[in-house]
Amino acid sequence: MSFVLLGVSVALLAYAAAIVVGTAFVAPLLLRAARLPEPAPRARRLVVLRLLPSAIALITVGGLVVPAFFWLEPRETVERVSATMAVLAGIGLLMLLAGPARGLMSLLSTRRLVKRWNRGALSIEVPGIHLPAFVVNEPFPIVSLVGWFRPRLVVARTVLEKCDGDELAAVLAHEAGHNERRDPWVRLLVRACPDLLSMTPWADRLERAWAEAAEQDADERAARTGPTRAIDLASALVKVARLAGAGRPPAISVSALYRGEGVAGRIARLLEREQRGECDAAPPTRLVATIGVFALLAFVSTAAALGLHHHVHGAMEAVVSVFQ
Repeated sequence: MSFVLLGVSVALLAYAAAIVVGTAFVAPLLLRAARLPEPAPRARRLVVLRLLPSAIALITVGGLVVPAFFWLEPRETVERVSATMAVLAGIGLLMLLAGPARGLMSLLSTRRLVKRWNRGALSIEVPGIHLPAFVVNEPFPIVSLVGWFRPRLVVARTVLEKCDGDELAAVLAHEAGHNERRDPWVRLLVRACPDLLSMTPWADRLERAWAEAAEQDADERAARTGPTRAIDLASALVKVARLAGAGRPPAISVSALYRGEGVAGRIARLLEREQRGECDAAPPTRLVATIGVFALLAFVSTAAALGLHHHVHGAMEAVVSVFQ
């Protein structure tokens, strides 16, 4: 039992330390990324930097600390978990669980809302849009992409009644742009990120900064689907904002055309987009994930071959002795 408790405590302590160091490193880079002018690279860099500390911590703990402890620590260890070490390990546990808890709560609230929408949803067809689309009864003029494995578009009935065919096509092309970007998955990763920032208000601020960039990039993707799409989407944004008035949007953790924020900046970008270059294409999600998995395997194998686990275990012994 002492072996297991000590191992868990050491792993959580290492996780907390790696998170703190990683967060201190990326904090100034996040501020610089938030000021990038173009939305596609801004959104991409914000996501990468947001996930980087937890990725470093998970790789460090999973690739070095846990293997070193499991392979080299005696099963009948005499070392104990002190009160100070238990408190610090508890902080690491909070970091590890705070983000996933936020993500789970968002998933549950979104699922309840979508189930309510589905009860009165009617299927519609929009030319040029290859995703299933449904009209729902929602007081707020919601237009959203929902579903992680089977994405579909939902449109409030008020939006369908006020927007003409070209405006509706532009709006749904905007949401289809979110699907191309894999934004539902990205938003979930950002919200469920297991790190120090998930325990602070900065998590929501960074998510809003990423969401703003993602919305602008989806606007531009929609504008490229037709010669008048930019004007149609700008017109639709004005109508949706007027329909919303002072109403509050539903609590949903997926993309939405409008959430009650200002749209003047987005409209200005749409009307001026002809003077700007095209957006960078986002890297394929599956390719990035595959490279990450192979990089982790290569890291663990290289660490074992170089004997790094012995040095890591020595460092763990020194840290544990400080708390005895």
